[in-house]
Amino acid sequence: MLVDARRRTMRLAVALVMEPCTAGTLAALRTYVSQYAEVAHAAFGALQRQPEPALFQRIDELSGGTAGSRS
Repeated sequence: MLVDARRRTMRLAVALVMEPCTAGTLAALRTYVSQYAEVAHAAFGALQRQPEPALFQRIDELSGGTAGSRS
């Protein structure tokens, strides 16, 4: 969810810089706010509440054990 949210916000940020006043940028902004912003905010909040060791363990799992152990 957070990777998808980051991609969406990066595309939106680029559009806001490159073409801030176009109908397409306005539509993309409205879509993000109405469909994705609250879910992304909730997912980020859940991530922030995780204890650091759990985050490192999950990183290690996702990287196939190549991230190394952290103490």
